[in-house]
Amino acid sequence: ITSKRTEDIMVFSMSKLAGFSSSRVGWALIKDAQLAAALDHYIFMNGQGAGVEAQYRAVKVLGAIAESEKTKTKSFFSDTRRIFEMRWAQLRTVLEHSTRYSLSDTTPGVPFAWVRCTGTPDCTADFARVKVRVGPGSEYGDTDAAHVRLTLYQDEASFQLMLRRIGRLVQEELVV
Repeated sequence: ITSKRTEDIMVFSMSKLAGFSSSRVGWALIKDAQLAAALDHYIFMNGQGAGVEAQYRAVKVLGAIAESEKTKTKSFFSDTRRIFEMRWAQLRTVLEHSTRYSLSDTTPGVPFAWVRCTGTPDCTADFARVKVRVGPGSEYGDTDAAHVRLTLYQDEASFQLMLRRIGRLVQEELVV
């Protein structure tokens, strides 16, 4: 958090911060002290919090991230931002000539992209045909079946393979 925030509750997780989903570790900043105490009690009573191993792994990951921020030569956050900006640019390039598939109003730089599909009866099936796994918009609360969600948070080889496959999908459209 780089500036003063006004939200009453802010929730964070290792999976969103560092792609460390197996840890099941998260935290919250809560303005209201009574609410914070009640949530703390609830978490303790209903799950005893995160396991010791998960906490240990989370501390190690957070320590490595903090150390990277001290050096500024290999900053975790700067590197991650740079990677996602490059990936967004590559995805835009692959989709730029398509009339069926376009990027929706998603904030560039985030680790997922919403793709809007027009003129196709089943967008999820279109992507499945070229072996690209997408999340139908309905799984993320979107009532419009014309949206799918692409995950950009993956290793580089998998991301490049996904781009090539989406490129084939766009080529098929242009040939028809």
